[in-house]
Amino acid sequence: MRRGADGRAKKGSRVGAALRAAGPVVVLREEHLMPGARIKAAPAPDGVRFEVPVAHGVTLRGITVRRPDARLAVIYFGGNGEIIGAEAGIAWLAGTHPFDVYAVNYRGFGPSDGTASLDAVVGDGEAIFDAVAARPEIAGKPILVYGFSLGSWPALAVAGAREVAGIVLQSPPNEAAEVVPHLTSLLPWYLRPFARISLAPEVAARDDQPVHLAPRVRAPLLVLHGDADLSVPIACGREVFEEAGSVDKEFVTVPGGGHIDLWTVGGEALHARLAGFLEKVTRRGTAC
Repeated sequence: MRRGADGRAKKGSRVGAALRAAGPVVVLREEHLMPGARIKAAPAPDGVRFEVPVAHGVTLRGITVRRPDARLAVIYFGGNGEIIGAEAGIAWLAGTHPFDVYAVNYRGFGPSDGTASLDAVVGDGEAIFDAVAARPEIAGKPILVYGFSLGSWPALAVAGAREVAGIVLQSPPNEAAEVVPHLTSLLPWYLRPFARISLAPEVAARDDQPVHLAPRVRAPLLVLHGDADLSVPIACGREVFEEAGSVDKEFVTVPGGGHIDLWTVGGEALHARLAGFLEKVTRRGTAC
């Protein structure tokens, strides 16, 4: 009886593999990588609203969270489906750690103006940094950039072009071609068992992907990645870490951590690692 069950399981496995091999190939283009651009939202309340004009008629809108005990400012770049509002995860994180937050939605995301594109995601980062750095309350305060998933892209670009106190990357991809085959959640449920995902050539050919930007970074770097991340495998984050030009860099593996539950799974131990890194870059930044 057991032998028959094993035979059926093996046959089913072979059939599944054959269906996947013969199944449709779904080509993901730039717009498919930014599902947040399909989500509209009202601007944050006046008390926490933060806006950055980046082009004629284009204003990025998000939030600022300020603490009286903050000695560090954090510019946050979110994930590809994340809408940054008053309840954003980075605002919650600022409630645990003493830093101010400045974060806006990408073009076309939530309440922000414009049309979403990878060029804008990466290219607007420096304008956002400059707008934050020019604010009167920032005078003398170190600025750290924090990128989650897709947000690692602009965070790395900014860290390579501006003087930042440090950079935190959470679940960073290395390059789109490596990550896209794992993004089955973007497909209709009925295609997921059989379809293969491919990346549009114009996206794969970009020469400004995270793994290309990492060598330009010299600031202290902290990478946080879960070893159970099915969307952006931990090997992607390790490659970005290895390629980074930072001399002072730390890689933190979160056992059992997935793509969006890192802080829940990592718990106090993960918070302690972040707290130690923030304290280090704050001391260095205020000493300069």
